[in-house]
Amino acid sequence: MLNIVVASGRATTAMGFSILLLVLSATLNIFMIPIYRMIGAATAVTLASLISMSILLVYVIHRFGSVVPWITFVKVILSTLLAILIFYIKLSGYVTIFYRTKNTW
Repeated sequence: MLNIVVASGRATTAMGFSILLLVLSATLNIFMIPIYRMIGAATAVTLASLISMSILLVYVIHRFGSVVPWITFVKVILSTLLAILIFYIKLSGYVTIFYRTKNTW
């Protein structure tokens, strides 16, 4: 979406969004790395990107109208949430039935 803003002749606005992402990421990293270490760094960057891109999405929709049909946007969001849920369940160890360990079989 940043390319849409730059292509419309608003490079300064695009730079502002990049600076926002930098400031958010640095601020969240300062607070989260000492507590959560590597997971804190990854979470901080992810949250900063999510916040920055959400603000950018609102700006692009407000300035240029809908970039993609809403149904496509909803499908992407739902499939992303489903993938995150599956990944979380797999990492958390809730699904251990399918894995064979040394001493169980």
